[in-house]
This record gives sequence, C-alpha cells and structure tokens, in this order.
Amino acid sequence: MQISFPEKYYEKEIRRGFTVSEVMKRSWAADQEILTELREICMKHSLRMFACYGTLLGAIREHGYIPWDDDIDIGLVGGDYVRFLEILSNEYPERFNILNPYTRPWYKMNFTHITNSRSVSFDREYLEKWHGCPFMTGPDVYPYYYLPRNPNEEAYILEMLSRIDELIAMNRQSMTCSEQYGSFDAGSRLNETIAVKLVELQHETGYTFTADRPLDNQLEILYDQVCRVTEEADADYVVRYDEYTKDRTKKFLKKTFEYTIDVSFEHITMPVPIGYDEILRARFGDSYIRPCQERGAHDYPYYRKQLDESFFQEKASMQADRTKHQVSARDKDNDGKHRVLLRTTLWELLIYGDDFLGSIKDFINATVQDNGQEELWWMPDMVLKTDDMALDLVAPTLIGEYETMIHSYIDASGKICGFTPDIEVLTDLFEAYYGGEGEIAECFRSKGLEVNILDYCAIGKDSDQSEVLSETDSGMQAYDIDSIPEAWQKQIMGEDKKRKKVVLYVTSASVLFQHGKEMLAKIESVLNTFEEKKDEVVPLWHSDPVIGQDNGIFDVELIRGYYDLVRKFSERDFGIYDEDADIRTLAGIADAAYGDPDQVLTACMDMKKPVMIQNVSII
Repeated sequence: MQISFPEKYYEKEIRRGFTVSEVMKRSWAADQEILTELREICMKHSLRMFACYGTLLGAIREHGYIPWDDDIDIGLVGGDYVRFLEILSNEYPERFNILNPYTRPWYKMNFTHITNSRSVSFDREYLEKWHGCPFMTGPDVYPYYYLPRNPNEEAYILEMLSRIDELIAMNRQSMTCSEQYGSFDAGSRLNETIAVKLVELQHETGYTFTADRPLDNQLEILYDQVCRVTEEADADYVVRYDEYTKDRTKKFLKKTFEYTIDVSFEHITMPVPIGYDEILRARFGDSYIRPCQERGAHDYPYYRKQLDESFFQEKASMQADRTKHQVSARDKDNDGKHRVLLRTTLWELLIYGDDFLGSIKDFINATVQDNGQEELWWMPDMVLKTDDMALDLVAPTLIGEYETMIHSYIDASGKICGFTPDIEVLTDLFEAYYGGEGEIAECFRSKGLEVNILDYCAIGKDSDQSEVLSETDSGMQAYDIDSIPEAWQKQIMGEDKKRKKVVLYVTSASVLFQHGKEMLAKIESVLNTFEEKKDEVVPLWHSDPVIGQDNGIFDVELIRGYYDLVRKFSERDFGIYDEDADIRTLAGIADAAYGDPDQVLTACMDMKKPVMIQNVSII
C-alpha cells in the first residue's frame, strides 16, 4: 500500500537555514516509499536493516532527513547483507534496479545502490506512483562485516585489502596513461607490475580474473569477498573495512548492531542500531546532537546528473514555436542596441528552484531598467503538462510561479525567442548570451561572442539562515501556563502557585537496552537527585515507549526494572512522566534539559535552552 503524505509535506520548506525544494521533498517521499518496501522484505526474511551515516544522524537528531541530505543510507551486517542481495536478485529481479560490482560490470564502488527504476520518467502514471518524483532514487546499502578475533587473521585480511587497494590505484593510473597516449602498452613497467600482482592474488585467493569484465570491477568484487571471510562466531567486532583500514578506531562491538529499535523519521519509522550513540560519536564527534546550519554536499541535488539541457528540449521547443513573438533576421535593424539572448531551461528550474526564479527575475528587471542600450530576448522552455511529460505533478508551485513570470514578461511587451534547432542562427541575431552552460553557450564562445553564465545559487545565500534562526528563537521561549496539559499544571505551579523550574529529563530506549542495568542505576540516581530539589525543580521525564520494544528479543527483566522505576517515580509524586507529548511542547515547557542524545534535546538547543548530555558511567 502506498504511503499517504499530506499535501503540505510536498511544499518547499526551510530547515536549519537550508531551503528544501518541493522537488526534493517529492524525492524524499519516494525514498520513504522504496525504503518501506525494502524493510518489509527484510522483516519477512529476518534480516536486520538499520540506518547509518547521515541517515542515522538525521533519524536521531532530526527524526527525519538532515535538511541538506538527498539520499538514505542503510546498512546490514555480514550474512544479512549477502542474503539481502541474493533475495532481491532472485525474488525481485524486475522490481528493483540493483547496482553493485556483482550486477554491473561498470560499477566500481564497494556498496550497493538500489533505485526504484532504470530511467527518469515524467509519465503521469509513474509520477502518481512515486509522489511526483521523476528521478531514479533509492537507498545506498552498506555492508558491515566481522573483524576476526585472531590478530593474525586480522593482519592477513588487512594486508590483502591493502594489496587490492594498491592494484586498484595502479590500474587507474594505467587507464589514465592509456587515455593520454591513445593506446594500451602491455609492456610498460607499470602494466607488467600489475600483471605480476594479479597472478599473486589469483594464486592466494583462488579468484580468477577474466577478460570479460573491467579489472577495477573485478578488484572491487575480490575486495568484498575478502571482507566476507570472517564468521560471526569468530569475531567480537563489526567494521566497515574501507573505513577500518584507514582508522583502527572505527570498530564496534557486535552488540552495537545486535538489535534495532524504531524511531520516527519524516512519515515512516526508521530502524536504528541499538548502539547508535557509540556509532554517531565515532563518526560525528561527541557533539553530534547539536544542531547546525550547513549547505548541500556531494553534488547536491543528486538528480542534477540525471538531467541535462536537452532533456526537455524537443517537446518544450515545439510549444515555444507556437508563441506569437519570434526573433528573425528582420528584427535586427540598425538601432544600435546591444541585443542579448536569455536562455532558461526546465531542467535548471527543477534543479535550482527558487534560486533560479530569483536570478531570472533580478536579471530581467535589471536589463529592462537599464539605459536602453540593451534589447532582451528571452528563450524559455514552455511548461509541459501532457500525460507523458506531466511536470504539473513534479513541482506545481514552482511551475506555477515560472509560468506567471513568463506571462508577466509577455504582457509587459517582453520579446520571446522561440527555440531553433539551428543554433548557428542565434549567433547572427544576438551579440551576447546569458544563461547556463550548454550547446548555445559553446556556439557563442566559438564565434567570439559574449557569454555570461548565470549563478542561479547567488540569490538568498545569506538570507535563509537568518530567517530560520529568527523563527527558531521565537519558538516557545515564554510558554503559556494555560497551554500546559492540565494534569501537569499542579506539579509545575506548586502549592504556593509559583512556577517551579522545569528540567526536561530525556531517556532513550536504545541507550537503556545498550547499557542495561548500568542505565537503570543511572536513571535511579538522577531521579533521586531531582527529588532532593523538589521544592525548586520539577523533572519532566520523557522517554521512548520502552514497552513497545518488548518483542521477545530484549531482556524482559530489564524492561520490568525500567517500569518499576517509572512506577516508583509516579508514586513519589514529585515530577511528571511522559511518553507521548509533542516535541516542541516539551521543549517549550522546559527551562533546561538533560539526558540522552535525542531530537527532544536538539529542539531545546534550537530554542536556546541549556542542555547537557548525560554520561551513563557517572552516577
């Protein structure tokens, strides 16, 4: 069954000073759709899937995406990863596009990328299925393997992986040389060395290198095979070998991944490893829970690579040719004006969104208001709303603003230039080009004409952050006592009707299950400290619903011990226990917060409340 998202979810949104476009929001929705399906497959086959990398950080800190992230990262350990790939390939060969060194000879990464399709589609039926996302999207799936307990076996594996990495680097150097000189020299010293090392690897591992697949692809397969060698029974730790070979601290006890618990993530739940805190501290540092403002990374947005200038060109130009304003040779008179061409494309609109519209609006206004020495002609792609090119489902608000801008320009007697397949004609009619890179820009350059590449990201770079910070600061600093749940008011106001200081105490089910009885002792110690200060402070204890995790795999005695603490806390009647309250309500009521890393503490930081992360080992 398809996930149902409220229409508001698809709207553009500013999160932590970063604008998430409606195109990206639809991509997020599609990712959640495919992840839900993959998770159902994992549950059916008893495979432990969990969030990792930026997705894990977002799940804990944001209960959703990190605003500038555009993909989902998940992981599986050892045999679960191997079985996961086998099940998808054998049982769902047509359902998913599975990209890894085994399935694609051109693939050169040591993880798997799964997409919902094999090509971009703007077909209306496809877009309705994938929440208006036309792109190939889906999670990156990372293998975590066991590290042998025997130090000699570990040393051998790491030495073998080092040799494979060395060969991968040497092969890339060889390929670069071949491209530079136009031929492959098998007799070169470099290639002779590669051949010798391949024979050695083949002899030691039993892997047979063949001529029907690229060498770098086969080396990635061999790398993965070596990582798989150690069985769970022979290991105490789990690693991502490509990280561990560079940093020996990047290893985690098996119990870190032994179980997963669910946390809310956008409109679904996301499984996270029981030892998420240890993982996040190792990767992002001890302050990982602290909110920050950044900008997109690793070629954000990912779908930039899936489109180019020509993607909509044919169909868009057919509509543009029907417009009543067309430039021709007769328009080029001797009035002495500097005629400039502004070219905009639909793919730029989808990639740059509001920044694109802002840049174009500013450019048109500046050109129209100049001293009359320039004559502007605009060549825009027309918006396509056919069943096989249903752009109205991809970004309705953005598309609407773009259409309004075009019509306003035409109504103000602006000149429209219809697209022409013969772009050489344009260089005879115009002295300058403004827009993005592409064929037209290259043609103008070749003729020595003026070319100006517009920076569509220049608009609003400094304004977004101040906007989100001002929103955050005004959040709920002065919380209205009448808005507090009635059952809590008696505790907070006290017998003298004076408001006590409210300290939000946050405990996580994950940290509880990870540290067990040690965590129970920590909670009991904290509650005792609160009771000593009950005349001045009200603890508002917020916890994950631990009982909901009682699925037969967790320590029943631990769960009973936890709820015994909850019962005693309630009976002593000096504070409030909560599992269900809205996060912003909790953060708004609190004067300060203390506890396990969680989105609730992040919300308190957003509101500039004092926050301290608890250390389980300190009682």
